[in-house]
Amino acid sequence: MNPHKFEQIIHTFFNEVCIEMEVHDNNGIAHKPKEWFSVPLDVVEQVVDLIVSEKILEYKYDSKNQRIVRK
Repeated sequence: MNPHKFEQIIHTFFNEVCIEMEVHDNNGIAHKPKEWFSVPLDVVEQVVDLIVSEKILEYKYDSKNQRIVRK
């Protein structure tokens, strides 16, 4: 699988639970990472399986209940 496409799918799927934070480097420059999400590990594993099986479009993330649900 194309790594860029995989990353896009992850970002889209978990967009709602992206952690908003600011990190300063050694030079004091602020960075706002967009690659960190607040998601249980078992949910991440399920999403990876859905991406690989190409069924991810049939599901969405329910952030309130922290689980994957069928659309």
